[in-house]
Amino acid sequence: MYIDFRHCTQYTLFLLKKDLTDIEKVEKEILMIGYLAQDICLKNAKVNVYNRPLKQVLTSDKWELLNKNKEYDEYYQFYGVVTGYCN
Repeated sequence: MYIDFRHCTQYTLFLLKKDLTDIEKVEKEILMIGYLAQDICLKNAKVNVYNRPLKQVLTSDKWELLNKNKEYDEYYQFYGVVTGYCN
């Protein structure tokens, strides 16, 4: 089945703060993001609904558009879940 990600009903974007000095803290945050992504997929699971975890959710131009006010400058887009309906 082909999934057209341009017409999804929900994008969940997880951001990771760029201050990556404490490696143990970063490891815990990454694990928590993985658990949250799995939970989102389970909660949204229904017949004819897809959930797809992705490492790179937004293209560079979309990220720049989202960040045009520079409010996310200190964050990386790290992970996400895309949800939509199958035709």
